[in-house]
Amino acid sequence: MSYTAKTNWQGNDPVTESDLNRWEQGIKDSHEGLSKKIDATEKGIAGGVATLDENGKLKSGQIDIPSIPEGTTTTKGIVQLEESTTSTSVTKAATPKAVNEVNTKVGTLSALDTTEKTDLVVAINEVSSKANTKTSDIEVLFWMGAV
Repeated sequence: MSYTAKTNWQGNDPVTESDLNRWEQGIKDSHEGLSKKIDATEKGIAGGVATLDENGKLKSGQIDIPSIPEGTTTTKGIVQLEESTTSTSVTKAATPKAVNEVNTKVGTLSALDTTEKTDLVVAINEVSSKANTKTSDIEVLFWMGAV
């Protein structure tokens, strides 16, 4: 039961049992509210309660933010995104665009006639070899299945 104030008292109004109960409830509600109050000396300080700025964001310096290590192949951490499909970095991560680019290239290469070959690298070397023996571009493209 929450407190409801009576604000229309008259000089000859009798004080009843329900009035006393209402007052006691108001006192109880006030004590409970005050017990949940955060003291001003505990706000915005280390070990206290953080406060918000006018934009509803935490003010800087009120909370400790642990430093996150740089990620590697053996350590969890922050990595930089990269769109390169030829990078050998172990501290950068490929973007979906770069992964899609590689996937597209692999799809194109896997469409080559490799049924009698045990290794896709052999097929790639064969394309390179045909190109280096001055075979016409159209012939190489035809052999790759692009024409």
